Amino acid sequence: MKHLLSLPKQRDVKYNTHRRRKPFIEKGSRDVAAMIIQVTGDEVLRKCKRCGQGKGPFEGCVVVAQAAHDRAKRRYPCCANCLFGGKKLQCTLAKSTRTRTSLAASAAAQSPGVSAPSKEVNEAGFHGEPRTQQSTVDDGISTTPASPSLSDLSTATALASHGTFQCPHDMIEMEDWEIAPGRIRGTSIIAEPETIAFSKPYLSNTTSTPHAAVPVCDDVGFRVDTVQPGDKLLLDAEADKTRLCSVAAGKVRVSIGGEPEFVLGPHGLFKVRAGAACTVRNELSFDAVLHTVVLGGY
Repeated sequence: MKHLLSLPKQRDVKYNTHRRRKPFIEKGSRDVAAMIIQVTGDEVLRKCKRCGQGKGPFEGCVVVAQAAHDRAKRRYPCCANCLFGGKKLQCTLAKSTRTRTSLAASAAAQSPGVSAPSKEVNEAGFHGEPRTQQSTVDDGISTTPASPSLSDLSTATALASHGTFQCPHDMIEMEDWEIAPGRIRGTSIIAEPETIAFSKPYLSNTTSTPHAAVPVCDDVGFRVDTVQPGDKLLLDAEADKTRLCSVAAGKVRVSIGGEPEFVLGPHGLFKVRAGAACTVRNELSFDAVLHTVVLGGY
């Protein structure tokens, strides 16, 4: 946000007159960022699909200014209208914006001290002159954006083929809703809105009851536990609940009740029956992650 606030104002805010809902109601830092981008960003000649359909609170299709810090451009690769309300991944401009940033970073890494104009900007229809890639100073530390590694790019390509991720940064950064509130409620017209998505921080929260599952539907809960190297996870016996534990990452040693200890690797599953206690130990040098489904009444 501090990088966006340092940009000069380019226009006043004009709201979308075709939008039936109220034009702008901020529900978090994401929506505030959308407003700042609308004021300071570069307008696109060829609008994204959603803006072309008249969606979003603002008039026009505006993306992060080319003069912005690369961190801001990576964080907000879509237009302001798509950023508002958490529609970032639906923006048809997001792919070209990420490609533009990655190509500029690659050129800078291959030719230190020599920067090339971002030609893709004008081809995509953005207003303004291309910006050269250069070292920046962030919090007193001089940094130069690095190009993605080949392994990162190959992984990103595989994910992109499923239509989910466009670049390695999407695999690292969390979405705003994942941080808070940590869940998404459905918009269907029903008596009680149903939660349809949960983030890892929400499922891992131990501030109230340690290792308590988050209810996801009737008599079913879900929980994510991270077992650090050399640590162990203790699951106390519960008289009326069966737990199905899957190893999402790492390799663990499992002791269930009086059964002999066994070792289980990634994507394996073990069952802790009602009334039994369990101990999970991680003896590797990296974190192990467990996904646990809790079935009530079994």
